[in-house]
Amino acid sequence: MKTPLASPKAGFSLIELIVVMLIVAILAGVVAPRIIGRGDDARLTRTLNDIQTIRKAAELMYADVERFPADGQADQDPGFADVTRVPTALRDRWRGPYLDRWPDENALGGHFDWEYRSQSQFNFDGQAGNEAWLRVVGVNDPAFLDRIDEELDDGNRNTGQTRHNGNDQIWFYVGEGPRW
Repeated sequence: MKTPLASPKAGFSLIELIVVMLIVAILAGVVAPRIIGRGDDARLTRTLNDIQTIRKAAELMYADVERFPADGQADQDPGFADVTRVPTALRDRWRGPYLDRWPDENALGGHFDWEYRSQSQFNFDGQAGNEAWLRVVGVNDPAFLDRIDEELDDGNRNTGQTRHNGNDQIWFYVGEGPRW
């Protein structure tokens, strides 16, 4: 039995292929920017969540211990997750852990640094040297710093409870009070 020869109408014409490719290109042009931008949104959300979680941990610890952790080494838990970092005399009042763990890095590839030292920008009570704040290092994107500031504060890097240097670091006021 002979197989029939393909008819001239079989397959797609060049015009049909071009139309399909054009539709795919238009869809890619509309969808791709939305998908690509999601990475920045996810990093922003994670950074904001980490900052708020650490800030809340500090507030809870302060309510229990009536002290803020001392300034410690960068990228190291000051005592929110690890009771061995809390002075022995205060451990009976420590109700932690206040964090599951100290974040190894921030969503931007840098690290978090707990600070307790004089920071005149955050001296709202008039007593210098008792400011507790969180520093996020390694942002390296001024526009991203502005977005974080807008989400958490007034959007002005030089005012409010969130400040940044316009380069690679942003600071967050936590509170003022005694430290251990």
